[in-house]
Amino acid sequence: MTEQNATAVSRGPIEGLQYYAEAKAHQLFVIDSVSNTGYTWAEVYGLVCRMDHYLQSAGCTSKDRLAISCADEIVTLIAGLACLKAGIPFFLLPFYLSPTQKANTLAQMGAHYLFTDHEIETPPGTQLLGLSRGALSAYTYGVQNNPAIDEEAIGFFVLGSGTTGASKLMPFSHRIIRQRADWANAHTDISEHTRYSVTVHLTFSSPFFRSLYALAGGYSIVLGLLDVRRFPQAVAQYQVTHMLSTVLQMEQLVSTFDNTKKAAFLSLEQLSVSFSTVHPDLLTAIKRCITPYACNSYGCNETGGAARLDGEAYIALPGSVGKPYEEGSVEVVDKMDCPVSANARGSIRIKTPCMLEGYADPDLPDNANFRDGWFYTGDVGYFSDDGQLIHLGRGDHLMIFNGINIYPAEIEQTLLTHPAVKDVAVVPIKHKLHQEVPGCVVSLVAGAQMSEMALKRFAADLLGAKAPALLTIAESVPRNPQGKIIRSEIVRLIASGVVQDQAVRAQA
Repeated sequence: MTEQNATAVSRGPIEGLQYYAEAKAHQLFVIDSVSNTGYTWAEVYGLVCRMDHYLQSAGCTSKDRLAISCADEIVTLIAGLACLKAGIPFFLLPFYLSPTQKANTLAQMGAHYLFTDHEIETPPGTQLLGLSRGALSAYTYGVQNNPAIDEEAIGFFVLGSGTTGASKLMPFSHRIIRQRADWANAHTDISEHTRYSVTVHLTFSSPFFRSLYALAGGYSIVLGLLDVRRFPQAVAQYQVTHMLSTVLQMEQLVSTFDNTKKAAFLSLEQLSVSFSTVHPDLLTAIKRCITPYACNSYGCNETGGAARLDGEAYIALPGSVGKPYEEGSVEVVDKMDCPVSANARGSIRIKTPCMLEGYADPDLPDNANFRDGWFYTGDVGYFSDDGQLIHLGRGDHLMIFNGINIYPAEIEQTLLTHPAVKDVAVVPIKHKLHQEVPGCVVSLVAGAQMSEMALKRFAADLLGAKAPALLTIAESVPRNPQGKIIRSEIVRLIASGVVQDQAVRAQA
C-alpha cells in the first residue's frame, strides 16, 4: 500500500487544478479508457478555461441553475469544473435516465440551462447548450477574470431522495466541497502516484465527487471503466491503483473471471465495493479472485463516507459495513436519541466535519433529519460486540407482519446463504388483510436448479414467521447502474409471479 501524502494542504478542486496545472503541468490528470486518451493537468485546465468562457458567453451566471447530462465523461467533467470556476450552480442529470425522466427532472428542478451532447427534449424555460470534445478543444476563448470563489456560495447540487422518497436537492457550498475532499482523502491511502477509477458513469454524484477529491489531492483518475468485461485489460493497461465499484459489477466480475485474471489486478491497492451492502461471501470471493485489498464502504451524500469494512482484523458478520472511520462519528440510537448498547437495534446517525446542514428547500420535512449536529440516515442497524456496524436496511422499509417486525435485510442475508442464490431484493407488498407482507425477487447462480417453493421452505426453516410470503425467481434482480434496486420493477415482478401462480392453481 502507498503512504498518504505527508503534507496535508486543504485545497478546493479548482484551487487544486490551478496549482497542479503549474506544479505538474505535463503529468497526466485524467485518462479516458474508452478513447485511450490522456489529458495533463495543464491540458485539463485549458479545457476548463475554454468551457468557462463558452458558458458565460452563452449567458450563464451565478443566479442560474445548470444541468449537465453528457454521454462523454470528459466533457461532463470539464463542464462541471467550469461551472465551479465560474460560480455557476449546477447539478448532474444521470445519463441512464429515460428522456421522459430527464425532462421531468429538468422541470422539477427549474433548470435554466441544460448542457448535453445528445438530444433531450427540454421543458419550456430550459435553454439547450453543448460542445463536443472536439469543438471544445478548438474553441477560441479569451481569459475570464472570475471573481474569487465565495466559500459559502453553492458550487453544485446533488439530486437525491431521503426517508420519504421525495426528490430533493442537496446544496454543496465550495467550503463543504473542500472539507469533503479533505475528509475523503484523509481516509484513503493515496499518494501522488494514485490512479483512481469509479466504475459508474460520471453523471452520478459519487464518481464526480471522487474526481473533485483527486483535484484537491493531486492524483489522477481513469474514466470509462463501466463494462466489467474490460476491467482486467484496462486496470492492467492504465495501472489503476484504486477502484470504487458496485456490488452487481463485482458479482459479475467474480462469476465471469474467477481467479484466471487475478494477475491483471496486481496494481490495485484498494478495491472499494459500495452503493449497497456487501455480503461477506462476496467480499471473500473478491479477495480470492481479484485482490486481497478489497473493502466495503458505507456513508451517504449528506455526510460523506462514515465506515469501512476491510475485514483484515476481524471476521465480517452478515450485514456488516465495517467500523466507523473515527470514534463517535457513527451511533445507533433509540427513539429518545440515546445511544443503545451492543447488539441492540436502533436508528443510525452520522456526524462528520463535511456534512450538510440541510436541504436546499428549507421547508422540506426531511430537514428534521439534521439535528443536534447529527444526520439521521433513516437506516436501522446495530453494533456487534467487536464494534462492527450491522446494516439492516431502511427504517421506512420496516414491515410489521402479524405483529412481527421484519427488515428486508434479514431476509436478503438469509437467502444469500443458499449456494444457488446469486442476488436477492426484498420489499414490502401491500396486503388487504396483513397490511404488508415481505415479497422478494431472487436470481440464481448460473446452472442452478431451484424452485420457488424450495427457496421459500429454505427461508421458512431459518426465519420462521419472518420468511417471505411471496417469492419470485427472475433472470436478474432489477438494479440501476449504481447497483441499487429499482423498487417499482421489483414490485412488478412479484405481482407477475403471483398472477402466474394463481393461474397455475386455477388450472390444477
